[in-house]
Amino acid sequence: MVAANQSMKGISRGKQLLPLVDAVYQETGRRPALSTVLRWSQKPNRHGCRLQTWRVGGRRLTTVEAVRDYIDATTAAADPGLLPVATNQQMTSAHKRAMEQLEKEGI
Repeated sequence: MVAANQSMKGISRGKQLLPLVDAVYQETGRRPALSTVLRWSQKPNRHGCRLQTWRVGGRRLTTVEAVRDYIDATTAAADPGLLPVATNQQMTSAHKRAMEQLEKEGI
C-alpha cells in the first residue's frame, strides 16, 4: 500500500529502488550516515525540500534520480543567484563620478 502523500508514479520501469545510503552513494560518491538520509526524507530542510522515498517490505527505499532531484532542488533554493559583477570600465566610471562629487563638495 502506498502512503497518501507518496505515489508510485515517481518510479518508472527503468528506475531501481535502492536502500537510502546506497542511492546517495551512487549519486555522490559519499556515504552519509543513515540518520542523515532519513532526516532528508522525513522532514523538509530549511529550503522546504524533502527526499522522495518509498516504503517496501518494511524498508525505506529511494532512487538515484530522487537523490539527484533532492540535491538539485536544495542547491537551487540555497543559491540566491549570481551577484551582478561590475566590469572594470563600470568601476572606473563610478570612481570618477565619486571623485568629481567629492571635489564639487570641497572634500
